Amino acid sequence: MKVIRPVNLEQLNSLEVRFLDGGEAQLDPSWKVSDRQPPYSRLYYIYDGALRLEWQGGVMQLRAGGLYL
Repeated sequence: MKVIRPVNLEQLNSLEVRFLDGGEAQLDPSWKVSDRQPPYSRLYYIYDGALRLEWQGGVMQLRAGGLYL
């Protein structure tokens, strides 16, 4: 996976974020969703455990305590 660091990171830190919807999910290891691409971004906070995302040759581990957009 290639990570691109924005040159204008300070401007990004001044963004105002509004949450239009929210929810909580408690999932077990058998949970799996494929080909789900909503027309909006999601912000994930992993409270406990971990989540492995796989897509088109990419893999990412989301870990407890992390906030992911």
